[in-house]
Amino acid sequence: DSSILSSTENSLAENPLQSQARRDSSGALQSPDVLDSPKEDGFYLLKKDSQRRETLVKVLKQDKLNICSTWHSLILKDVSDSCLTMSHLMTLMEGLRGYLPEQNKDSLETAIAKLKD
Repeated sequence: DSSILSSTENSLAENPLQSQARRDSSGALQSPDVLDSPKEDGFYLLKKDSQRRETLVKVLKQDKLNICSTWHSLILKDVSDSCLTMSHLMTLMEGLRGYLPEQNKDSLETAIAKLKD
């Protein structure tokens, strides 16, 4: 065999979905996609989903200002006379952040009610 790939690299080249550790362009590890089949009770997927929601909540909390600023500038780009303010978007984001962990609609409804006032 004249291939310069090792047997592991060959198997990954043939089926890249079998890769155990994916990396982004900077070399940092990325979370794997859910490629394993779920256990019979579906618990594996639920656990993965809850982990993703938890990570998203952390990102929304840590980068709240940057996300809302970007969101606001994109809205203004499309609708220059928009009445939405950064404060409105932060209220919406807090509603989303409250919804994500348990998918409880109360936080979304509260955020929307605040905006209606």
